[in-house]
Amino acid sequence: MSLKKFFASGIIFALMGSFWGASPSWGVSPYQYQLYKNSENFGVVIFPKKHIYPELDNFILSLKFKNVQSGEAVMRQGNKKENATYMMPVEVQKNYQIKKFVVLQVLNDQQSIMIGIYDQEFGLTLPSRVFQLEDVKKNLPKTLDVFREQLGYERKSIRGNPPHQVLPFKMRDVGVNPVVSSGV
Repeated sequence: MSLKKFFASGIIFALMGSFWGASPSWGVSPYQYQLYKNSENFGVVIFPKKHIYPELDNFILSLKFKNVQSGEAVMRQGNKKENATYMMPVEVQKNYQIKKFVVLQVLNDQQSIMIGIYDQEFGLTLPSRVFQLEDVKKNLPKTLDVFREQLGYERKSIRGNPPHQVLPFKMRDVGVNPVVSSGV
């Protein structure tokens, strides 16, 4: 690797880390997370825990999520190694059998929120846009519906009747839109 590429890679990583508030040393976290889980084994992870404000907490609880665990957030990548952010440790995710979850990073102003979406099949999606609570209130239920739709397809395919092939979803400005083909 040339010296020029080495420095360019380092600069890009440093900028990404500062954008997400990440420490360049993986595994050392300045943040605590809060994990919420619902009966469908979907999760919502919020960090830093100290920035969770009552309106955000009440909204998550209103979606039938329960506050189940908190602890030190760890830097993790999606299973395709395409993105990284702080979230719950993998052991916690396995313990609660969570395969799909949303990561909410509450920024220092405690009003702005960055969002990540984790799906074992599709990886970790991290849009660069900063959202407000009203955006989250409007779009988190839609994201959960996409998760439900995907699980419905998985259940039907287990029975041998796959109605559609579900392809990776894409993030648009404030929502998740699945791309579905009608044939296999």
